[in-house]
Amino acid sequence: MSEQMSSIEPEWCRASAESELRGQILQVASENDWRQVPAALELATQAHAGQLRLSGRHCAEKTPYIVHPLTVAQHGLALGVREENIVAAALLHDVVEDTSVTLAQLPFGSEIVDMVERLTFVKPADPAAKLAAQERYYGRIGESEAATVVKILDRCHNVSTMAGSFSPAKVERYIAETRRFVVPLCQRLQQSERYGQLAWTVQYQIESLLATAEVLLAK
Repeated sequence: MSEQMSSIEPEWCRASAESELRGQILQVASENDWRQVPAALELATQAHAGQLRLSGRHCAEKTPYIVHPLTVAQHGLALGVREENIVAAALLHDVVEDTSVTLAQLPFGSEIVDMVERLTFVKPADPAAKLAAQERYYGRIGESEAATVVKILDRCHNVSTMAGSFSPAKVERYIAETRRFVVPLCQRLQQSERYGQLAWTVQYQIESLLATAEVLLAK
């Protein structure tokens, strides 16, 4: 989510979150003899180098952008995701949208590239066309269970940081977008035999965060 990018944070907080997440992800990759996940992590690290993101937390104002895809991937692992392609796509989900890397430059298989393509939102030149673009974007994500898993994990992390990163007006818009498009993705994924429990858990987490934000906005 490129709108959250900015600069500078205390070194101790940077190193702590990033290093712990990297270690957890690489440990699971090693245990499962995964090759694509370490490669995806390396590419994402290089592509997002120098990018920073509003953290939304009290420990600092900004974090390295790579902490976001690391968090999304680790959240999936913590909820039982053990499909290497999904974890790799979680690490890569913002690379094409927010860096100079193109889909054609991704050295991965078609399943991972397809997920990254679905997860890349192309902003329309005309702001009036944004809603139609969002409908197409979320519609294509909804056609893929794997891409849906990454998207709802991505949105869960974004709503967890929005209160400290967005203006009140932007929080309201983000809540509306989440309720209109992302909550239905969670609800549909709950019908999946493989990802139903994950979808229920992530929807609960998202809805709880939205409800808290709405209470704070009303004060």
